Amino acid sequence: MDVQCPRCGSQSVRRSSRVGAFERLISVVYVYPFRCQRCTFRFRRLNWGHRYPNSKGDRRDYERVVVRLPARLTAGAESAEAETTDLSISGCAVRTSARFPPGTDVRVIIELGGGRTVDVAEAVVRANHKLRKYGYGLLIHDAYRPWYVTKVFWDATPDDKKIFVADPSKGSRHNRGCAVDLTLYDLKTGKAVEMVSTYDETTDRAHADYPGGTSLQRWHRKLLREAMEAEGFAVYPPEWWHFDYKDWQKYRIGNVRFEQIGRER
Repeated sequence: MDVQCPRCGSQSVRRSSRVGAFERLISVVYVYPFRCQRCTFRFRRLNWGHRYPNSKGDRRDYERVVVRLPARLTAGAESAEAETTDLSISGCAVRTSARFPPGTDVRVIIELGGGRTVDVAEAVVRANHKLRKYGYGLLIHDAYRPWYVTKVFWDATPDDKKIFVADPSKGSRHNRGCAVDLTLYDLKTGKAVEMVSTYDETTDRAHADYPGGTSLQRWHRKLLREAMEAEGFAVYPPEWWHFDYKDWQKYRIGNVRFEQIGRER
C-alpha cells in the first residue's frame, strides 16, 4: 500500500516513531504515524498487513542525505572547524574534534565553495515553517543565478523594461545567492495562491504596494512579505515576489554553473 500525505499529496513519506501508549496500541491494527518529507505534516494512516519491526536504530522523522561540507561551529567567542556528515530538512549532523560543555548554544555555519554560506537558505526555511500555521508554504521560482545568465537577460530586455532585470556590470543579488523569487502555495491543494499579479509580470500590478486586486490577493501578498521580512529579507519594490537578504553586498558575485554546484569544495 502506498502511503500519501493527506495535506500536500506527496508520496515522499517516512514512518515516524510512535509517541505514547495510544499510538503503540493502534499499531496492533496496522495504524502507524508517518511524517511527510515535503511539507513536514505528521499523520496516521492504516497500512493493513504491513508490520513495521521495533527498531532501536534511526528514529528520526526526516530522511538524511549524506553530504560532506566544511562547517564552522560558534559558541559565543569560541569557534571550531567541523564537517557535515548528513543533512535533512530539519537539521544536520556534524563531525568535529571540538568539545563544548553540555547545554552550550552552538551555531552551525555550513560553508560552500568560495566562503559562501547557507544563511540565506536557512532564513527561507524558517519563513516557510512559520507560514505552515496559516496553511501555506513557499514555492520558489528562482534563487541563485550565475552571472552569465544575468548578462543574457540584460541583453535581451528592451530599454523600457530594464527596471525588471539587473545590470550585469554591477552583478545582481541573485548572482550573490542573496535573492529569491517566490510565492505562496496552499498546503492542502499544492497549488500556488492568487496574487495581485502573476509571477514575472512586467506591469504596474507587479509592484509590491500596488493597490489593486482583490482583498484576498492583497492579503496573500502581505502575508508573504511579513514572513520574509521577519527573517531579514526586504522586498524589491517593483516585484512583490523578489526578496533580497540583508547584507547582500558582503557576498561575492558567483558565476558557477548549475551543473558545477556540488563539485566545488
